[in-house]
Amino acid sequence: MPVQTEIDQLPYRINDLDPDVEVTSQQPRTVRCYIRGCSEQLRTPRRGFRGDVCPEHGIRCDHSSAGSTYSYVRADRNIIASPNLFRKHRGAGRSDGVDCVGHHQPRGDH
Repeated sequence: MPVQTEIDQLPYRINDLDPDVEVTSQQPRTVRCYIRGCSEQLRTPRRGFRGDVCPEHGIRCDHSSAGSTYSYVRADRNIIASPNLFRKHRGAGRSDGVDCVGHHQPRGDH
């Protein structure tokens, strides 16, 4: 059986997340990594700083009055679709000059 790499693994599921979010009140604010059983303390993002990355899970954890969220450091891990599909079509463009992620691609017919 082939070994799964990080990119082959599914995103973390609800059962992987710890329901008890631990946030410090001191500045800079830190949170314990949101993955169940992880004890890594991470500084949350703020202006000019993207936030610490959990070395084991490759995520940044954010917390605000609106709630808690995380994002993967690798942008392609944040896509809720097959990353291979994204890579395959990235930059391929459409005939109307918009690529698959909605960015305008300049045409050669200026």
